[in-house]
Amino acid sequence: MRKFSQVLLFVILPTFVFAQNTVSGTVSDASTGDALPGANVVLEGTSMGAAASSDGTYSISNVPAGSYTVTASVIGYANTSKTVNVSGDVTVNLALSVSALELSALEVLASRA
Repeated sequence: MRKFSQVLLFVILPTFVFAQNTVSGTVSDASTGDALPGANVVLEGTSMGAAASSDGTYSISNVPAGSYTVTASVIGYANTSKTVNVSGDVTVNLALSVSALELSALEVLASRA
């Protein structure tokens, strides 16, 4: 019975030691509060991330415990980041500000034969 208890402990212990958490929340426009569907949300320094759904919500599962920088980005808005300490399920709401994209000047020349 003792040997069975030890084997069971070694099988179950990693489940608790490597418990996986979820980072979730919403991405919205800072001035209007409207949802930003399709916004990319990533945990910097990892390959984990998610895209915001049509109501602006996102969820990143299986996040190991630790400190992360959560960054949201979408075209036409400035990136926004927050640092969070993940030790359980965490909610991170991000509000992005409108940012104009400036391109370099383009000169079009034509000549006629």
